[in-house]
Amino acid sequence: MSRGRRYDAIIIGSGPNGLSAAITLVAMIAVTARLDVQLAVVALVIAPALFLLSGHYRRRLRSQSRHAKKFESTTFAVVQEILGALRVVKAFAQEQYELDRLTDKAHELYQSRMRPARFNSRYSSTLQALPMMAQLGVLALGGWLAMRGTQKDAGYCRWIPINLGLFTTLI
Repeated sequence: MSRGRRYDAIIIGSGPNGLSAAITLVAMIAVTARLDVQLAVVALVIAPALFLLSGHYRRRLRSQSRHAKKFESTTFAVVQEILGALRVVKAFAQEQYELDRLTDKAHELYQSRMRPARFNSRYSSTLQALPMMAQLGVLALGGWLAMRGTQKDAGYCRWIPINLGLFTTLI
């Protein structure tokens, strides 16, 4: 597949999802700001960090997955080579050498598959913790404003689910 076709497929394939997420984000920000500007500002302070971290996470995970796929194809090439030359291997008593070679490739393949899994386990917890920290900040500010009497309890309770939707859209 040519590079231009690949880019077209990416743009067309992700366009509706990206557009939908952008519209949802703008709507959430508008509703949030209409309910309470202070709480909206607190919620949006974390948005750039969350957006940048998820972009960095996505790029690194994608590159590691591509590397694992390439390595998988080289491992399968070794298997095909061994199977294709099986008679020669047996004739020259090279079974142990080929078995060791295949075992080494399988171990390297396993390691290349585990790298993205370890990366995913490390950074997915960070991506889940950031929205919760922002939610905690919003809850603390909203509670403090409600105790001072500048925030109505009913408006604050309506705002909490919208805030959760806002952070889910950003990830």
